[in-house]
Amino acid sequence: LVVLFLTMALPKSVRALAAAVVITQAFVELIG
Repeated sequence: LVVLFLTMALPKSVRALAAAVVITQAFVELIG
């Protein structure tokens, strides 16, 4: 949710945010 909010607030760093989302999802899957 926070990532989506940041993406809307900072569309310039969409790539960095997308990478963060991918890393976060991978981490969540590993933990879960």
